[in-house]
Amino acid sequence: MDAGIECHFAQEALNLSSPAGRLGADIMNAFATHYSVNLSSEITKGQNGLLKLGLYPWHAPVGYLDMGEGGKMKELDPIKAPLIRKMFELYATQTYSLEALAKKMYSMGLTNSKGNVIRLSVLHKMLQNPFYKGLIRVKGKFYEGRHTPIVSSRLFHQVQMVMKGKFVLKGLKNDFMYRKAIKCSLCNYSLIGELQKGHIYYRCHTKSCPMKTLREDVISNTLSNAFMLVEFYPKEINTLLDLLTEIRENWASEKSALLNSIQLQRLNTQKRLARLTDLLVEDTITKDSYQEKKGEVLSELLLLKEREEELTTQKEGIFKRTEDFLEHLKTLIKTYKKTNRAKMAHLLKIVTSNLSANGKELLITMASPFYEAHQMRLLHYCGVNREMARTKNRTIVFSLIDGNPIKDPPLSKKQLCIYLDYLLSDTQNLCQFNDEDYSL
Repeated sequence: MDAGIECHFAQEALNLSSPAGRLGADIMNAFATHYSVNLSSEITKGQNGLLKLGLYPWHAPVGYLDMGEGGKMKELDPIKAPLIRKMFELYATQTYSLEALAKKMYSMGLTNSKGNVIRLSVLHKMLQNPFYKGLIRVKGKFYEGRHTPIVSSRLFHQVQMVMKGKFVLKGLKNDFMYRKAIKCSLCNYSLIGELQKGHIYYRCHTKSCPMKTLREDVISNTLSNAFMLVEFYPKEINTLLDLLTEIRENWASEKSALLNSIQLQRLNTQKRLARLTDLLVEDTITKDSYQEKKGEVLSELLLLKEREEELTTQKEGIFKRTEDFLEHLKTLIKTYKKTNRAKMAHLLKIVTSNLSANGKELLITMASPFYEAHQMRLLHYCGVNREMARTKNRTIVFSLIDGNPIKDPPLSKKQLCIYLDYLLSDTQNLCQFNDEDYSL
């Protein structure tokens, strides 16, 4: 009206040229705005209610099927779910770039909605989507989903580690044995391999870093010494296999004890989650920090749930994986020395969780269950400290100029029995060792 334009309404007798007419229009506009805001609020409230129940209120991600409206649980797509699982498994091998993986999955039948190759940005988001391991993430918040996971928590974690490592295997001029495997403890950059005078040296390329060069054969010898400390004597392996046979025959009572151990771990983890909520209420931590830590705790709970299900339903698989692992453990050093360059990175990721160098010292952080084996042999205590296994101080320091370490005497039967109980309570941690063929 202020611009000289007259407005007429088909249903409402409003005269916007008068103050009363404008007041009526303003009131109607306020009602319309309130209706829109309230509708949005009610929709959001309904969506949040479904999320807290573990239901995903939006369109199902690739690999799942929508089962109708009303917040029904997503079901596995019998065609695409196996392809999604294969996609994660292939990327975890560290032999595929995103581009190569997209082409590989296209050849196997995994395409976008138009039947074309999945875009790299979409593939990247799929590999990072925790929905596939059973968690729902919405705007940085995590919810425990009720849908069936396509991949295990461990496989999902492996894929995230590969993505963070930014492995690119094409166009390598020199594929050195420990490429991107060892970091400088001073600047946290990977040591770069160089071929000089017939020998391979690794050094930090940060100009201001005082890090010395390390020869590849010296690194290999040091790692061999480290592996010797966690390799079991043949006599110990035989005792462990005998104990495993006894446990197999008395599985009912053993399973009850192992399930009780896992349930206690779940209880402790749930207490940590409750404590996180208390810290948020007390304003001790920020909302962003709370959501990040909540996601980590929920991932731990998922892993414990997977272990519990495995103990309940996969009896023979548990014993077979444990038996295979013990056989590999008996010949760990031989396996390491005969492993080719293509499989070395995979083997190191199984036995260690971190390798770094500081001057003439190699800092080796052993992964479970090798770390626990080293601790038992080193400290000669009768038990595996599960809390210790979660601490950050898991690094073993080896001097690159020292001779061969002295291996302690064989462990007692009691210690071996406790170590075997530890292995059986976490057999998913042993699966990685059998993913590659390390037969001698």
